[in-house]
Amino acid sequence: MRTALSMLLFAVLISSGCETTISGVGGGSGDDDSGDLVAVERIVSAGPSLSFNQFTGGVNDLALSPVTKLPGIVYYDKNSAISGTTTVGGLKFAFLDETGNWNIEVIDANYGTAVCGTALGICVGAPNAAAGGTASIMRVAYKSDGTPAVVYVYGMSAAGAAGNKQIRYAERQASGEWTIQVVFSAASTAGATNAANTATVDALKGLTLNFDATDLPHVTFSFYAQTLVGNSFIKYAYRTAGGTWNVSNITGSVTAGTVTALTQGAMQSGAVMCPANGRLIVMSTVIDAAAGVGKPVYIRCTATGADGGCTAWSSLTLTNGCTGATS
Repeated sequence: MRTALSMLLFAVLISSGCETTISGVGGGSGDDDSGDLVAVERIVSAGPSLSFNQFTGGVNDLALSPVTKLPGIVYYDKNSAISGTTTVGGLKFAFLDETGNWNIEVIDANYGTAVCGTALGICVGAPNAAAGGTASIMRVAYKSDGTPAVVYVYGMSAAGAAGNKQIRYAERQASGEWTIQVVFSAASTAGATNAANTATVDALKGLTLNFDATDLPHVTFSFYAQTLVGNSFIKYAYRTAGGTWNVSNITGSVTAGTVTALTQGAMQSGAVMCPANGRLIVMSTVIDAAAGVGKPVYIRCTATGADGGCTAWSSLTLTNGCTGATS
């Protein structure tokens, strides 16, 4: 039996090679809802559930399962009372199954009594302002066997007596439960190499998530230190076959200056695995210290270690030509 939510979601946008057929969604060539098999074409939502399970404008991401060719969506549900504490909101995963139903699962929850964006607020995104959490703070990707995984920011919203900002990785188990690992953690109290808590809306952002040929995850993200831009980096995290997360800096990613200039820098990033050599390629932003503005940069993994993690990078700032002059 279809859920009330799936009754309002008639179908999902497709492209060539991603088409499927779903029983009972639409009525074939007529309007009698006869249950004929029909091509999935688009989402059409209407009525009281228009907000998509209390979804109120938070960040989100989408990927297609390599097995079912159907979509999975990770999103921030700002209004849902998940944790049982006074702070509402949490991270959810919605996926379309082969019967045409949307299934929604909870991955993680906000915690505590403080509102997100205020001191001591512990939230998905760890925003420094109540209106924060607008940058790229979550990504979803699938392993080759169709297992979904999500990387996201979590932790203390602003400076406090204790607490930190984290990059977390969650993977769905066959039982439907999600297991969570902490990839990276930085204190939110003041410090030159700690996560910024006042100068940027989101001190950790610009996340990417990819799996290599052995289904091990590779993550990149932007890290903003409390003070100097020289202490801020585009970082790379890789999980070994033994389950250990190794985190390093992509060198030369951020130049000297002040952290204020980084407020809008590297908010969004993209990454793919090169099909020729299986190495990571990243597109992000660097900061021109003198001008205080961001420049797009293409970053390529040039060497890997015995465990498959990237050990060396090369970069090209796309606003400069081959001679180094601004194009």
